[in-house]
This record gives sequence, C-alpha cells and structure tokens, in this order.
Amino acid sequence: MLLLILKSISIWLSYSTGFATCIFLLYSCSPKMQIVSLQSDPILRNDTMLKSKDSITDIYFNFYLRGGNVIFSIVNKSGKPIFYDLKNSFVAVNNLKKDLWQDVSQVSETLTLKQYRMRGTYQNPINGTISRPDRIIMIPPKSIEGCSAKMDIQTRPFNTKLYNSSQYNTTFDTVQVNWKNNSSKKTIIKTINFNKINSPATIRIFLTFCKTEDFKDPIYHDYIFWISDIMEMDHRQATKSSYPMDFYNGFYSLMDNQNKAYHPYKKAWRFYIPPYNPQ
Repeated sequence: MLLLILKSISIWLSYSTGFATCIFLLYSCSPKMQIVSLQSDPILRNDTMLKSKDSITDIYFNFYLRGGNVIFSIVNKSGKPIFYDLKNSFVAVNNLKKDLWQDVSQVSETLTLKQYRMRGTYQNPINGTISRPDRIIMIPPKSIEGCSAKMDIQTRPFNTKLYNSSQYNTTFDTVQVNWKNNSSKKTIIKTINFNKINSPATIRIFLTFCKTEDFKDPIYHDYIFWISDIMEMDHRQATKSSYPMDFYNGFYSLMDNQNKAYHPYKKAWRFYIPPYNPQ
C-alpha cells in the first residue's frame, strides 16, 4: 500500500514538474514585448483618452507611443483667449526635469545650386531664416492647441525579475493566441501590478496658464502619473501579427496611431516597449 502511494506521488510530481516546465517554455522561448499601463487621480480615463477638466480648459493626454512620449491637447472652453506659458511648464520622469521650451534660435538653411568660381575655389551661397520658438502660446476662444513632450519614460525593457518579491502582485494568464485565426494554441501573459508607492516610474506634467498675457495671476495644472502594471507577452500577441522581430525595427513604430490592427492593446494610458529577446 505504501509503495502504491509513493508511486502515485511520484507520478503526480512528474506530471506537475512537466506541466510547470511546459508553462515556462511556453512563456520564455519567444521574443517579448511589454505593454505598460499608467494611472492618475483624479483624471478621467477611457480607452481613447485621459482627460482633465476645469471651468476654463479640457486637457486630453495620450501616452501610446514607443517608450511613452506624451501627446496632449488643450481645449479653451471659455469665450476669451487664454495663454499657455511653455517656459514655466515642464515634464519630469522620476524627478528628472525636462523643459518644454528652450531659449535657442533655430536656423533653417537652403543651399542653392549655383556655384561661383573665386580664386580657384567654389562657394555655394546659403540662404536661410533664423527662428525662435514662442514662449507664450495664445489659445483663442473655443479652440484647441496640440502639444507634445518627448519623455522616453522607458526605452529599454523593464527587468521583471526585480519584481518577484511578495510586495508585487504577479499573475500568469493563459489566453488564446490572436495572431492565428481559429487556432487553439495558448500563450502566457505575465502581469506585474504596482501601487503609487512601489511603482518603478512616476511622470509629472506641470503646465502654466493665464487669462492675461502679462501672467499676473497664473493658473497651474500639476499632473502625476505612475506605472500601475507591466504586461509582458509574446511579441506576436502584443501586435496581433506573426511578423519577425526585424519588422518592428522601423515600420512598427510608425504605426502607433495609423493601424489599430497592429495594436490590440492600445489605450491612451498605455505605452509599449518594442520586441526584445528575454535574458
């Protein structure tokens, strides 16, 4: 009887180990992508936008770009112009500040095709203009101003092995693949959940407005976003496509807002890390 019990335990352990091994191989064998979600309070959130509103403005945010570069639109709801001060606005990733305006002039050059021979040398005349970015943007009544900020929240994959302790809630979900029609094949999505305290990155967007151009009474909008979860999955699941990794080096990053078929996990409050080989 004892031998029978031991044999049963041995078979069960063998099956369990084999099953765990299969799950591990299923999860780890192919290139990965990470889909990163952001959270913020009390901003309104749905699939297509993050929205902040007050009596004068509506501000819409969209983070869904490679590495997390934010695009935002400012809507002036009032019947009078408002003024947006770029010099006194900024973004910050983990307290590393990036200014939205720089006091630097830009030169736009035009090289003519004519050549003049002078003392044995050739000279090409260059025409150009020098421009300086506006520090103050006037937003007319009942109109929209589009803005963007290059933040590069995370350009390299998060090392998910750093978040294996009990303070992080990690789940492994088995789902049907989406890159093959009528397929019974399964894939694993690993999700690591964070809160505002243990989040691996915090993003701050600080915007300054005023009802008058002299900025005697500025209005400040201060937004804090943090990473609430990281989903790590087969890159084919993330893109709903069986294209090889080389496909993403140039073309895929151009498809952020052009073809939803390649972005099944696209949300305004997410961004993605391009495909990589797990270590």
